[in-house]
Amino acid sequence: MSFPLLTIIAPAALFCFFYMKTTNRKATLNTEAFFEREREANSVRKQPLTDIEFIELDMSKIPVVQTDNEIINSAYKGLDALSTQKIANLSGYSNTDLKFKYGVANLPLLTEYDQNYTVLCRTLFDLGRELNAMNDIDSAVMVLEYGIECNTDLKSHYMLLANIYESRGQYDKIESLISSAEKMNSLLKNSLIKDLKEKLIPRDDEITKILEDISTHDSNS
Repeated sequence: MSFPLLTIIAPAALFCFFYMKTTNRKATLNTEAFFEREREANSVRKQPLTDIEFIELDMSKIPVVQTDNEIINSAYKGLDALSTQKIANLSGYSNTDLKFKYGVANLPLLTEYDQNYTVLCRTLFDLGRELNAMNDIDSAVMVLEYGIECNTDLKSHYMLLANIYESRGQYDKIESLISSAEKMNSLLKNSLIKDLKEKLIPRDDEITKILEDISTHDSNS
């Protein structure tokens, strides 16, 4: 009775053995390739940064609101400090990529530029969120739209602005947000686009209102 069972277990065990051996071999090769690429990247000499697209912070596009809100005031100070710094979105590159392209000596500077971009995105979102919470919607929209102009990659930033557009019935502007999102270099890109497109689907209450308007129009005719 045990013989048929053995004929099943033995091939399965053999398959697992070869599968693990192949997997381990691939992992070893990948690790070796990674370290070899790192070694090559660390030997690249300093290159000019002329092709980097820097974000020039335009403080005139950020409305100034007088308030005791600490988050808002802190955001203004942070943005003012960033306005004198170089900002670049390098999130699409790994450190190895940056060393290969611009040289290992430039990595600290490039890291600083990218960190400034991260701070910019977070600060603009915090400012827009707080202004919206204060019910200063127009100022919030100005800040959030400027964040899109600066190519923010924060999904929460996009969705907050989309919620405001939706509440105002500005679906054409949601479509514009989708176009901007399609240019993003982010792992959340597809998820963001999906959520934005869902806002273009009429809700039940909107459909009811449309039908009521049609019915009222027909009765008046």
